[in-house]
Amino acid sequence: MKKRHLPIGFRQRVRNYERQRWAAMRGVDECEMVQNLPEGLRRDIKYHLCLDLVRQVRLIVMIYYRLKKKGRLIITMKLVNGD
Repeated sequence: MKKRHLPIGFRQRVRNYERQRWAAMRGVDECEMVQNLPEGLRRDIKYHLCLDLVRQVRLIVMIYYRLKKKGRLIITMKLVNGD
């Protein structure tokens, strides 16, 4: 900041902001860090964090197809783009 020739008051405000942000985030902004990762690694991390939800969806889909196969399906699911 010194090379930018900012007044001392501005430099102090920036330092205070960075200290507060560091304390609030415990040093690292996780969202910003994850956004800077390669796409494949980001996808793997999201998959890992949502694994329980993914397993629940898979279970529901399996139940749906088993009931459909046995002819016991009462509720039909319809997926329409935009809805």
